[in-house]
Amino acid sequence: MSHRRSGTLRRRVAALLAVTAFAWTSAGGPSAAGTGNAGPAPAPALPIAHAAPQATIEEIISALGADKVPVNYVVLVDVSGSMLQDHLYDNVRTALPDLVAALGPDDKIAIDTFGDGPDPIRPLAPAAAFPPAAKALDHVEVDSTASTDMGGALAMALSQLSAKPVAQVGVVLLLTDGKPDISPAISKYAMAGVNNDSTKDAIAAGIAKSRPWLDIRDGFAALAAPPDTMTVLGCGLPLRPGQELKDDLGAVVSSVFTNAYVDSTPGAATLHDFVQTAQSTARIQQVAAKVKGDNGATVTAALKIAGLDDPTTPLDLSTGTAAATVTLTNTAAAIPMTVSNLRLDPSGTIGMSVTGLAASYDLAPRQSLPIPVTLHWPVPSAKSLGGDPVDRAGGLRLSGTVGSPWTKAITEKVDNTFTTKTALAPVALSIAGHEAGTVDTMQIALIVLIVLALAALGVVAWRLAPAPLAGRLEVEANGATHTYDLTGRHQKLGTVSLGGAEATIRLRGPIRDRGQGGAGVQCRPSERARGRKSGFCPRNDVLILTGRWQFRHLPD
Repeated sequence: MSHRRSGTLRRRVAALLAVTAFAWTSAGGPSAAGTGNAGPAPAPALPIAHAAPQATIEEIISALGADKVPVNYVVLVDVSGSMLQDHLYDNVRTALPDLVAALGPDDKIAIDTFGDGPDPIRPLAPAAAFPPAAKALDHVEVDSTASTDMGGALAMALSQLSAKPVAQVGVVLLLTDGKPDISPAISKYAMAGVNNDSTKDAIAAGIAKSRPWLDIRDGFAALAAPPDTMTVLGCGLPLRPGQELKDDLGAVVSSVFTNAYVDSTPGAATLHDFVQTAQSTARIQQVAAKVKGDNGATVTAALKIAGLDDPTTPLDLSTGTAAATVTLTNTAAAIPMTVSNLRLDPSGTIGMSVTGLAASYDLAPRQSLPIPVTLHWPVPSAKSLGGDPVDRAGGLRLSGTVGSPWTKAITEKVDNTFTTKTALAPVALSIAGHEAGTVDTMQIALIVLIVLALAALGVVAWRLAPAPLAGRLEVEANGATHTYDLTGRHQKLGTVSLGGAEATIRLRGPIRDRGQGGAGVQCRPSERARGRKSGFCPRNDVLILTGRWQFRHLPD
């Protein structure tokens, strides 16, 4: 066999060994043990605390549409004799257009006067309707002997606001310079022991004991209750300076109206501002009515992993990821809510993390918001020859911070007892994970590659192995002939003299991949023989290496 052919075979064997080693390593052999077939799970997205900007009361009023709701106003103007002093009545009549100018385009206004009794001057109608509201008092004069039938005026206002259809908002504006002071002979709203010299406490006690006054109070309360649910506001404007008059007027309106307001700046010159303050106060009361049911509101949460509708179904750990949905629901009917610091904390042996959560979420009233997230976990190491299945247990805990951008303004301007929950009710989800024990597709492919490589090695080894020697070999050199019986696959002849040199003849059976058949012998003299040359002597043939060396392979 030539040196070139021998080198080629060695290279083939080396290549096959390299392929086999690579396949074994890739299939999970010693060099790949415990590495797994996936990288580490991504780090979870940690939300950052987020403080929602706080809304102003004006923004809340606008968001709830309270500034667009038409208001029915009933203006009660005192025309008792004392209104002639200091031009009080003239000042009211002059400032009335300013009051009307402060109304909204869809508002309605009624104007009544009261002295010894109530007198309807203008029915409840839009301000621009006839007769014009701004000129309603132009022809009304003060009776210098008239008393102050404040109860009769309030009863008339109740009747006007109760007319169907009932408006969403009703405001009574009481403009006076005195106290309820009327004779029982003139009005049923006269109160025993209450006159122009009575204190605020006496006035409040008198109203509490007077059935006609209590009927007025109950009537306004009924308007505010279902089915009408009108927002009713009673506002008083003292037309003279002084704390006593303000307190006395406050005793009247607070005894009759659940929602009452007395302006701190006396005088008809402030009528425009007085109406605007009344408007704002009425709108705040609307806000109070709308958000009342949301006191203590919160956000609920739910967590669901895709494909695991049945909580007993195990999670396939071989995937490394799973899609999930976090659902946030605002339970409030009127106020928006904000969730921040939302996080999913893992537990157990699965080692989960989550991506897809934002720093904060804003939820409209009654909104339910689904948030897609992705769960990650380390994939178990591949098994080179399979293994038993493994069950793992874990869990996720959802938590977060809850608030509302409206809470501060509502607490300060509307209801100081209003609050919302500050923490998301924790949601816990238990997870059962399953690690299959079967060999995966990649492992099967690598094992097949190993088997093929080993088979190829076997074929090469078989073809490189020499065939058995058979028969006899005659070696002739320098006229001398030596005969040898051939046995085994390798044979070493004794030392012979070839061409004047001592040489050892080594014999070997034929190599199968040379196409030389199964008979013959390869002859190779030792290095000591000059003119060393190897050759193949087929059966029943002669091999002449040199002119002096001749090999003859004889049959059995």
